[in-house]
Amino acid sequence: MVPSNVGGIDSVQWPFLFSVDFDLGLDPAFNFSLRQTRSFQVTQEAGFLIMSISHYALNSSENRYAPLELDIIDRQSSRRFMNAAIPVQTLGYLGLASVLPTPMLVMPNAGLDLTLSSMINTGVTYTGQMRHQFTFFGYRVRIDNAENVLSTIFG
Repeated sequence: MVPSNVGGIDSVQWPFLFSVDFDLGLDPAFNFSLRQTRSFQVTQEAGFLIMSISHYALNSSENRYAPLELDIIDRQSSRRFMNAAIPVQTLGYLGLASVLPTPMLVMPNAGLDLTLSSMINTGVTYTGQMRHQFTFFGYRVRIDNAENVLSTIFG
């Protein structure tokens, strides 16, 4: 991804990323009550066009296969991405980010709420520290309206 100028000052784009960390603590139990919510806000006057998502288990590769799912909701529009929670095992790992089939536009000053929860309701306990990081890659875009950005990206 490289910066691009596709017109006037309101149409400038530049690569950007947001990272969100979840620390489930020491020896977490996977059951219906395992749930953490984090968020990030797209600040200032530029929107954020999400192109890909990457997942990284910070402490061990065993954490990568934990029975967890990620729910992504745009706070401004109440839009739920993918219409369901996403199993973390299906997200790209380390440098191999999952490229979205269609970019997702988050408007300026809007926020995304991310909820990490257990996929299973039984009491399974993991031994050790469990931490996960999700990184959203894309472009910050200065826009007058969403139609201009989408027509720029899709041609």
